[in-house]
Amino acid sequence: MEVKDHETEEVDSRGEVSHSDGGVKEKRSVAEICRDHQISQTLYYRWRDRFLEAGKRGLANGASDDHAYGGEIEKLQQIIGKQAIQIEILKKTEELFGRRQRRWND
Repeated sequence: MEVKDHETEEVDSRGEVSHSDGGVKEKRSVAEICRDHQISQTLYYRWRDRFLEAGKRGLANGASDDHAYGGEIEKLQQIIGKQAIQIEILKKTEELFGRRQRRWND
């Protein structure tokens, strides 16, 4: 069965699935859906559990990632600041030595 963008499925606490196809909603059991897709109910529930766990991890990690990124951003800003200073030093050095070389060549 091909799932189109406007099709959705929701599973309720009793294991019944609401399937919406363009505004028409129907309730089907997990057993029916598994039969239609030729998969076992065990596989269905394993996939569902993995999906839900991954969602929980993604949401939980999202909050802590902000702090990790904040530290990384601060570290990179320090590196950029040091590099900017080094560039200014090199420019001044080039100006100074560039002038002396021209005077010696004259």
